[in-house]
Amino acid sequence: MGHEGTMSEASWVDVRRQRNSREEHEEIKEGTVPESFQKNENPMEQQDVAARWAKKAEDVHGGYKNHVRAGRTTKLIEDDAVTDARVHDSQAVEDLVEADDGIVHADSAYTGEAIETILEENGVTGEMYEKGYRHHSLTKTQKKRNRTKSTIRARVEPMFGFMTQTMKDGLKLRWIGMPRITAGIGRLNLVYSLARYEQILGVKLA
Repeated sequence: MGHEGTMSEASWVDVRRQRNSREEHEEIKEGTVPESFQKNENPMEQQDVAARWAKKAEDVHGGYKNHVRAGRTTKLIEDDAVTDARVHDSQAVEDLVEADDGIVHADSAYTGEAIETILEENGVTGEMYEKGYRHHSLTKTQKKRNRTKSTIRARVEPMFGFMTQTMKDGLKLRWIGMPRITAGIGRLNLVYSLARYEQILGVKLA
C-alpha cells in the first residue's frame, strides 16, 4: 500500500469512576498511593492510581488517552502511545513521529516550537491547522489553508467513531492500571486496523 503521509490524533479512553475521598484523590494526583489503599490488598486490585481527570470545554473525562499515528490514505493505525488523560495531545508526538512519515497532518493542538523541532529532526513536514491568537486573528489566506487541511485531517475522525459505535463503546474500558489499559488499547487499535484492512481489500476486489 502506498504511504502518502500520516495523521496524528488522540481520543479519550474513559474508565470506571473511582469513589475516593478528597484526601485520597489529592494523593493520587501527586503521584503517591494513598496509605488507606496499602492497608489491604483488595483495594489495590480495584483502585486505579494511574488514571487522571481532564476537562475540555464542557466535557469531563476520567482515565487515559489513546494517541495514534495512522496512514493518510489507508487509515490504518501504524503506531500508538497511551498516557493518562491529562497529557496534552502534542506531548506524544515524539513517540509517534518517524523519519519516513513524509508529511504529518494534525489539528492545532500539535503546534509550537517543540513540535516543529521534533518534525525537523525527523525530516518530516507538518501540515497542522493554523490558529489565531488574541488580537491576531487568522487571515483569509490562513483560513483557506485550514479548509484545505481539514479535508485530509477529517479522515481520522471516523477511526474513533468506528471504535465507539461499531465496536460498541470500545473507548470505554473497565480494566485497572496503566499496564492493563495499555494492553487493552493496543488490542483495540489492532482490531480496528484489521477491520479497516478488510474494508480496503473489499474495495480493491470489487
